[in-house]
Amino acid sequence: MSDTFASATILRRPGPVTLPFPHAKDSQAERILRLVGERVVMAFERLMGLILVAIAVAMRGRGIKRLAHPL
Repeated sequence: MSDTFASATILRRPGPVTLPFPHAKDSQAERILRLVGERVVMAFERLMGLILVAIAVAMRGRGIKRLAHPL
């Protein structure tokens, strides 16, 4: 399976993404999910998504400024 296909498959999966390894029954991600609960994990995922979008917007703005500056 290609890396791109695997990434796309993971991204389409609803809810928190945990990738259990076949040799490990209780992964660290599953322990955290049980400890804090699914709602907290979902809130954290959304917060990280917002932070990534803010970083992307800032980088795009800097790129546009650099591109337009010589004009």
